[in-house]
Order: sequence, then structure tokens, then C-alpha cells
Amino acid sequence: SRSRSRSRERRRERRRDEEAAPRRAFGNDEEERRAELAEARKKDEEARQKEIVARLRAHGDVSVMREQEILRQKLQIAHRVGDASEAERIKALLSVDDALAKAAKSNYGFRPGD
Repeated sequence: SRSRSRSRERRRERRRDEEAAPRRAFGNDEEERRAELAEARKKDEEARQKEIVARLRAHGDVSVMREQEILRQKLQIAHRVGDASEAERIKALLSVDDALAKAAKSNYGFRPGD
């Protein structure tokens, strides 16, 4: 009876060990590769965004974006106050900036060779 109970305990321990341990001798290579590729894509995207911001700063486009944001805020204020002529003037300024931005989007606003 003792040997039977011991053998049962050993079987239970083996089952627990088998369930806890991975069944493959080698890891899940495909999943690891997917994770590596996702990480590489993320790093590439971050590097690309940093490069774009650096170029924008070098060309002074960041200050232009700030000016546009200030104009949008002034437009909201003009609408709230009811100053239609000021609102139209600001809209005209913003529409010129938007047209230039749309034209430059094809190459992020940079000339080839910059």
C-alpha cells in the first residue's frame, strides 16, 4: 500500500511537472521572430519620426506650426466675441497656410537633397 501511494504521488508530480514545463524542446521561434520584427518596425518608425522633427526644426517649420495654432485660437476667440471681419481675415491667413501645407505633404515639405 505504501509503494502504491508513493507511485501515485510520483505520477501526480510528473503530471504537474509536464503541465508546467513547455512541451517543445525548442522555443516558439515564429513567435519570437514576429516579436523581433515588431520591435524593429517600432524602432524604425521612431527613428523616422525623430528625423522628420529634426528636419522641421532645421527649416523653421515648427515655428510656423506654432503660429498656425495661435491663429486658430485667435479665430475661436473672434467667433466667440462676434468679430466677423477679424474671423474672416484669420480664416484667409489659415487657408493660405493650409494650401501650402497640402502642396508640401507629398515630400514632408522637403526638397530632395535637403
